[in-house]
Amino acid sequence: MSIIHKIRSSFTTQLTLWVAGFVTAIYVIVIALLARFSEQVVFEESIETTQQALENTALRIDNILRQADMTAFLEHQTFTVDKAFVERLIRDNSYFVSLNQFLPNAQFYVSDNGTPEQKPGSFVFVEPIYNNRFHLVVMCPNDDIYGKYETVNVFLFVTGLTGLLLIIFFCWKVIARHLWPLHILADSAELIADGNLDVRIPDSGMKNEIGRLQNSFAKMQMSLAVYMDEMRQKQVMLGRQNTELENAYSQAQDYDNLKNRFLSNMTDQMVTPIDTICELTDKVCDQYEKMDQTEMENIQTKMIASTDQVTHLLEQLLDVPNKKHTAL
Repeated sequence: MSIIHKIRSSFTTQLTLWVAGFVTAIYVIVIALLARFSEQVVFEESIETTQQALENTALRIDNILRQADMTAFLEHQTFTVDKAFVERLIRDNSYFVSLNQFLPNAQFYVSDNGTPEQKPGSFVFVEPIYNNRFHLVVMCPNDDIYGKYETVNVFLFVTGLTGLLLIIFFCWKVIARHLWPLHILADSAELIADGNLDVRIPDSGMKNEIGRLQNSFAKMQMSLAVYMDEMRQKQVMLGRQNTELENAYSQAQDYDNLKNRFLSNMTDQMVTPIDTICELTDKVCDQYEKMDQTEMENIQTKMIASTDQVTHLLEQLLDVPNKKHTAL
């Protein structure tokens, strides 16, 4: 079974994908806005932090130079400041250590030729000291300024991806939990459709629409099972009655065949005496004047005998229904 077929056959997966797609779209938009906002915030914070640190460093150096100049003036001495003196002062007091930790790839130096030109792909921060005779210069590449932004981006990506996966997982769990009664109902319906009417549909314990649907289906399945049991009992009873009717019909057929054979036999036995009576009757009619008393008595005796024989056969024939009724 392919993945697409599994997705099409699972409403839970389909609903989870729709919700996950919607949540992902919103999540991506929010992360993009946060990344854009954080870029501006990090840029402004880096610029402001660097300028503030450079101003504080320039202020310290300027104060030291002014104090040294004032001390030399009061002592009536000449105080000379050059570029090497300022660099040595910065080096001895480690003024650029904090900035160097914040901007690891930056160049720090003292300029006495005004503001230097900015190179492509870099930032230049300049702060004047000692009445603009010197300038503290910090030249750093863009990576130092945007380094925090890249860290924030990585953090946002990892956090966003983790949060998105957690949201999708919890969405799937919640959807699967609420749709689980439907899965049970579908499996039970397939078993019932295959003829397994004894399958028990459990009570979902839920009061929402899905729970009511499952409970109603369980009641319907129980009613159907009772109805099918009654139908099976009626089928057994009808089968028994059908067997009894078949046996009765078979006995009736046997009696009917017996009657037909009896009637055929009786008819064959009645033919001879009736023919005898007919012949004697014809003889009497044709030769009455020529017959004497003895011949007439013989004919009479034969006719009476044949008549008695026919009467006896008729009595047996009339007695057959009574015997059949008694037998039944």
